[in-house]
Amino acid sequence: AAKPALRFAQGRLFAGLLLVGLIVVELFLGARPALNLQPESPAVFWPQPDWVAQIRADNPGRLDSRGAFHANLGELYGLEDARGISPLKPRLLERYEQLPRPLRWQLLNVTHVLAQGPIEPALVEMAGPIASPLPGEETAFRLYRFTGALPRAWMVYQPILTADPFAALQDPAFDPAAQVILPDTADLPENITSPNIQPVITTHRQPTTEHRLPITSYQLPPIEITTETPGILVISQWAFPGWQARLDGAPVPLLAANGGLQAVAIPAGQHTVTLTYTLPGLKTGVFLAALVWLAAILLAWRWRPVVGNRFSVVGNRLSVTGHRLPLTVHRSPLTAYRSPITAHRWLWAVLLIVLIGFGLRLFHLGFQELRGDEAFSYLFARMPAGALPLALLREGDPHSPFSYLLLHGWMRLAGDTEFSLRFPALLLGVLLIPLMAQLGRAMLSRRAGLLAAFLTAVSPLFVWLNQDVRIQYTLAPFFAALATWLLLRLAAPAARRPVWGWAAYALTAALAVYSHYYAIFALLAHAVYLLARPETGRRLWGWLGAGAAAALLFAPWIGGVITNRAFLAAKQLGAANTPPLAQHLTSLGTAGVVGQTWPYPAARWLFLGAATLAGWGAWQLYGRRRAWTLFLLAWLLPAALVMYLARFNRGIFNPYYVSVAMPAWLLLLTAGLDTLRDKRPWGWLTAGVALFLLTAVSFASLYHNYFNPAVSRTQGYRQMAATVAAQAAPGDLFLAHFPDPSLVYYLRHTNLPYEMAPSDPNRPVPEIEAEMAALAGQYQRIWFVPAGTAWDWQNVAHPWLEYHAAQEAALPAGKLTLYAYRPLAAAPRIWQPIGQTLANGVRLEGVLVTADGRLLPPEEPLPPGARLRVTLFWRAEAPLPESYTAFVHLLAPDGYLLAQHDGIPVWGTRPTPTWQPGELIMDVHELAVPPDTAVSGARLVAGMYQSDTLERQQFAGGEDVWVIR
Repeated sequence: AAKPALRFAQGRLFAGLLLVGLIVVELFLGARPALNLQPESPAVFWPQPDWVAQIRADNPGRLDSRGAFHANLGELYGLEDARGISPLKPRLLERYEQLPRPLRWQLLNVTHVLAQGPIEPALVEMAGPIASPLPGEETAFRLYRFTGALPRAWMVYQPILTADPFAALQDPAFDPAAQVILPDTADLPENITSPNIQPVITTHRQPTTEHRLPITSYQLPPIEITTETPGILVISQWAFPGWQARLDGAPVPLLAANGGLQAVAIPAGQHTVTLTYTLPGLKTGVFLAALVWLAAILLAWRWRPVVGNRFSVVGNRLSVTGHRLPLTVHRSPLTAYRSPITAHRWLWAVLLIVLIGFGLRLFHLGFQELRGDEAFSYLFARMPAGALPLALLREGDPHSPFSYLLLHGWMRLAGDTEFSLRFPALLLGVLLIPLMAQLGRAMLSRRAGLLAAFLTAVSPLFVWLNQDVRIQYTLAPFFAALATWLLLRLAAPAARRPVWGWAAYALTAALAVYSHYYAIFALLAHAVYLLARPETGRRLWGWLGAGAAAALLFAPWIGGVITNRAFLAAKQLGAANTPPLAQHLTSLGTAGVVGQTWPYPAARWLFLGAATLAGWGAWQLYGRRRAWTLFLLAWLLPAALVMYLARFNRGIFNPYYVSVAMPAWLLLLTAGLDTLRDKRPWGWLTAGVALFLLTAVSFASLYHNYFNPAVSRTQGYRQMAATVAAQAAPGDLFLAHFPDPSLVYYLRHTNLPYEMAPSDPNRPVPEIEAEMAALAGQYQRIWFVPAGTAWDWQNVAHPWLEYHAAQEAALPAGKLTLYAYRPLAAAPRIWQPIGQTLANGVRLEGVLVTADGRLLPPEEPLPPGARLRVTLFWRAEAPLPESYTAFVHLLAPDGYLLAQHDGIPVWGTRPTPTWQPGELIMDVHELAVPPDTAVSGARLVAGMYQSDTLERQQFAGGEDVWVIR
């Protein structure tokens, strides 16, 4: 009877794995049409019409598209649209739509309108007929600027208190720029009067200082107000429940203004207002959900179902006695009936855990950017399949081609977005969960199987790796666990051992080692398991035969590695190190407990606690299942030791290498929890607390993985690539500062030449500088993202650009900074031409002004608080025997000096006596604009004076300064 049961169990597991795999793939394919899985840029499908650029350049508020196109323009182009195609709309917006259009536009901060004609006198046409964002669609709509627009936040000093705000809004005499309608119960400050000086309100349209806490809260950029008298700040934002206001950090009441907008009472003086949205009832909901889960866990923990029945016949009655519930029933065919849910309760529990693991791995799967190693996998996987193994050997990559070939085939099916590239790891990680359930069940009990599956599902390390393109670290534990399950089936005393069974084991073992070399420790531990069980020791010959077959399958690759000179020249084991053993074990242990993203030193203590639990499990398991204990220890400990020994000759080490032995670690934790549960009287409570702590630590680590920017993989490559794609022009070059595969991945759809400097960081500095000069002579603009001195250890590339090219932009992109440089020959394309000569014969050819890293057009005023970078371009027609100092000053209208920078040209490195006749000198001056209103009407001037006498040189018209703006 055992043989049919064994075959049934084997078939059920394979069917279950196949079912889970089909469900995950079906979910992916079902969602695929809605994902951006095309190789082209989204701009191919949603072009950027000129009128969109006009709106963005016109200091926009909100747009009223008025249903011009069957598309959500706000989502397509990043504009705030007061309309949309969704049938859902706020009730307040519906009531606002009943108001006159100009009033509604003023209240909603609408600055631009799409219409087929000038439907209101205050509309000024900007473009038309405008192009449609939908390919092939013609349009008669025109773009208008609403001249009566109000800002996003404004001060008013005439409150109107009423119980019916919408009736007051209908009054034609209502002026939203000066009046505000408030509830008649509003508590207002005294002495609200119109000020003699207009208030100053500073808001950031772009959320550069925006603070987001996903799920829990959302904070808008702060609003800075300076007002002479008390008043009311009106904010064009819906006053939904959950919004909270703070005035200078202290909570203040948030008023409902004009029927549904936000308002805050502001006292006289200078203040800062911040608005935060918190989901109402979130804490209560989380508390109630935690109570429900706790109750369910306690009920499930204390409930002991009937696991075995004892039957006896007494007269014409059948007595059935269970483990906890004795009962007597009449003899009936229905007595043996068990519902499918009751009969397969364990399978339903495993399925629930699988769904939890699937959700944790699917959440934010494509949200974070690819890290460098992930992009490295992409670069290899995009190669032709036949050329891939040779490329790995030529580049000296230590991994086998199996994971890259698998990713190559998947990319041809699903595309190359972050989501699709990471999906194979997700699929394998989900399939590992039911495998671990079977291993835990075979090790101790069904309860242990559920614990093993749950610990695998919520493991921070596995979730992190299952959201990673480097699928070898997911393939190895999966195939190692699958090979272990096959060995258990083949080693069972009553199991048939056909040749195909050992062949399947050999193939799985070979795939495990092809996934990662460290998987060999799981296979060697299988021999320990067989030797430790006398009744299965004779199976060792079958294992040896299967191992020989697996070695033959792996021989082609290992032979290519040994005979390939390029691979050996890469010296993957050529770095001398002396790693501390304790630090090594702690790094592996903390990775196994809290994953890759735990930012606190407490991780080592958490590891010690988990190690104590695993040690308890090994001790208790040794008395019950000696072979299992030796097997798990033989899998885990030699792997950790060999990783340590390898570090003596290999400089690259990552704690997530322990993933190949993570199944053994999780099974030891499972043994600790399961055996601790059986200890009386407080064993179940201790085990429950330990499980709760492990789960809490896992979810805390996962929270950091999902939401903590400090440990996020996102660096800013997407933002950088989007900026380059939008602004790049013919003649541009992207100059990489490091062999960073992430740059190649995110720039893959931009038609832009790509070079790296220095190409060889070990070359002499003059040769690297000559290489830079050659590139600057070929291109009109160079895009550059500095990467420190990890590659350019002599620090040549970035300083060379600073001294020999004009900085056009320095744009923040997440944690990166994207620079745009114009070589000196191309600088006249963007500078403000001056062409004025000083008395000493020096000619000021042009000037370039950037504010906070962005090019500032001559007609645009200086933004308060900005960091200015003023680049002066000088040229001397004759030698200059005397030394001169160049200066840039910011002067108030009355001549008061607001900011200045004086210095010997080119940061003191090029005194004027060193200038060659006709040479163009690029001289940079940096200064800060005051953050107050004093900059209004200020002048930015430049000039030169003699360094010794401080005598200013006059221009041809007699001025001793030249007004730049």
